[in-house]
Amino acid sequence: MGKYQRKTERRNFSQASLDSALDAIEKGRKIRAVARDFGIHEATLRRHLGIKRKIKDRKSETLGRAPIFSKEQEREIAEQVKSLARLFFGITPTELRQVAYKYAEINHIKHRFNKETAMAGPDWFRSFLKRNSDISLRKPEGTSVSRVSAFNKLEVDRFFDNLEQVLTKNKFGPDRIYNVDETGVSTTPKEVGKRLAPTGVKQFGTICSWERGKNITVICAVSATGNFVPPLFIFPRLRMSPHLQKNGPSGSIYTCTKNGWSNEQVFVMWLKHFQAKVSSTVDNPVFLQPLDLTFFGPLKNAYSRQCNLFLKRKISNPQEGNTLTHDVAEIFKVAYEQVANVEKGVSGFAAAGIYPLNSEKFSEEDFAPADSFMSEQPLKEIQLHQSPSSKHLPQELSPQPSTSTQSVPLLPSTSKQPVPSATELYFIPEQIPISTLLPVPKAQAKKIEKNVRKKQHSEVLTSTPFKQNLEEKENKRNRKAMAVAGKINATVKTKKKGKVVRKVYKESDSDSEISVDEKEICDDDELDDISNASEYDQCIICGDTGTKNEMWYRCTICGYWAHSECSGVDSPKGFVCDLCQN
Repeated sequence: MGKYQRKTERRNFSQASLDSALDAIEKGRKIRAVARDFGIHEATLRRHLGIKRKIKDRKSETLGRAPIFSKEQEREIAEQVKSLARLFFGITPTELRQVAYKYAEINHIKHRFNKETAMAGPDWFRSFLKRNSDISLRKPEGTSVSRVSAFNKLEVDRFFDNLEQVLTKNKFGPDRIYNVDETGVSTTPKEVGKRLAPTGVKQFGTICSWERGKNITVICAVSATGNFVPPLFIFPRLRMSPHLQKNGPSGSIYTCTKNGWSNEQVFVMWLKHFQAKVSSTVDNPVFLQPLDLTFFGPLKNAYSRQCNLFLKRKISNPQEGNTLTHDVAEIFKVAYEQVANVEKGVSGFAAAGIYPLNSEKFSEEDFAPADSFMSEQPLKEIQLHQSPSSKHLPQELSPQPSTSTQSVPLLPSTSKQPVPSATELYFIPEQIPISTLLPVPKAQAKKIEKNVRKKQHSEVLTSTPFKQNLEEKENKRNRKAMAVAGKINATVKTKKKGKVVRKVYKESDSDSEISVDEKEICDDDELDDISNASEYDQCIICGDTGTKNEMWYRCTICGYWAHSECSGVDSPKGFVCDLCQN
């Protein structure tokens, strides 16, 4: 909102009252009598009557100072702003204010903008949004160039052709059409929504478990009827701990990988879990395809809110600790039960045009961003501004008086083709359009490179040619792995199992804050003078002794040891094992 507040009671009449008074004067009534009847000053009526007679198309339909730009000019700016947003090149308020100043200057439009900052004021921007209600400030979502360019009409039509072919051949019902996709949830999710704080505070933070959290991958599936399959959790660790499964969603399964990402083995594990839930057979198969509409966005927002609430409860009870490492499944369950409903599942398939099948779901406007990234660009039209002196035009293109209607060649040419006229090659507008100041970026033509990864298209994975290619690749990979394993077994001799040397992190006894490098460790052969050393040779989480030169962390409460990879923490400082935490 603007900061200006009205300080006078003058001009307390409405626009409708003023229009009625002006209409009465135009019909023949005296100005003085009309001013007395409508309560409007006589000088005001005369001034507005002159404006109405001289200016047929007023810039503003309201009282007060007229806008800088006319309706047509402002609509041109608004349409260009919306066009750039649809093409994934949205502009910021500051950029729009700068462009508005340049647009007024280059077209010689009288304005009241700040010439020192060379941009329109914030009041103009607020008024612009008020006059153009179809434009609003939104937070954009990052989208890769590959995703934008791949969503073109050719690829989408190919997808719907394959989809229609599969649905028609197998006669899939909505209960046998499933979406499977993965997403990542963090122990320190992004902040959702704004919070109340004192006015004038520049830095305002909120409590979180870690500054940098760990990412856990979750694989979810839902049918076109809204039937959800229990999710699969993938934790970033080498060995699984039962404490990570505490109070998770009913029927869920859990696994771990080194980086917390999905791989071939994990996906096979999920397929077996999915088969147990849907009971797919040869006579009653299931159709699987990726889709992430309408579900993962609300799910992540609900998960972020539940993390904040859960952390507040843990902080109020110091015995529970202040991290969410072992509570991800429990928090996710609350958010999952809030979002995983029939409406979300059904609307996701309808929004993509998958069920009910709608191949005309997307219009040409939806494919416009991909068209802007095409390598083959059309010949650009040169737009020149015509000034009284024509100083912006080349000498050959300056307007010359001519009485002939025939086109005159602009450049010498040896071709026998007819040379187009100046009006066909060049467009000289009366004013420079806003598209000149806010152009749509165009991708340049790329050189053909060798050894480039083959571009993928929509395919039916169970079709005969594609399935055979996958089987051949898998057999080739297995033969190579067996050959490598046989070669290693033939050349490497069996060695006796040596004594495991544990790497122990050595803490400093100094009270001063000294940065300690965790790589500076020492060999501890006496196991910290513990009498029964055999119990402490094993990890309390996985029960294994580990490999040589592996990093170990010691619990500060019970004194037992755990592998650094099994501990789930990044530093041994203040490490508390899973058993002591629970």
